[in-house]
Amino acid sequence: MREIKKRGLSPVVATMMLVVLAVVLVGIILLWAKSWVGEKIQKDLGNGAEAIESFCDDVDFSVEVVKDTGEVSVSNTGNIPLYGMEIRRKGVGSEEILGSVDFDNGLPKGSSKSSSDGVGTVGSGDELIAVPILLGEAESYKKPYSCENAGKPADVV
Repeated sequence: MREIKKRGLSPVVATMMLVVLAVVLVGIILLWAKSWVGEKIQKDLGNGAEAIESFCDDVDFSVEVVKDTGEVSVSNTGNIPLYGMEIRRKGVGSEEILGSVDFDNGLPKGSSKSSSDGVGTVGSGDELIAVPILLGEAESYKKPYSCENAGKPADVV
């Protein structure tokens, strides 16, 4: 009778296959986890990049909205340049976004700008909230960030 030789994987090959499998699984888990973690937006004003959220407390501005035309006038009275402004109508238990105003080259401190691209017709009894938008960097591109906690009432004139 013939003898049948059984051969298996050598321990070195088996170990290498386990290492490759572990590396592939770690790569898949990292790609999956990256979709759950938001990207970090930073802003640099010359003294090192910081998380953009930390600049929201230093934003200071005033906003007027003309009720018939919806023209928006913004004055930046703080030290942080503004990229834009989002105008919202406050309702009972909710807020409705009426529109946003983007400043092409930003709105540096101490500057004012008006935009006729406004928010449409606004009633004199409407309560409007202006939310500032800052421009930060995420990885290798610029990205706007809304400072939700820095919103202020807008004057309707």
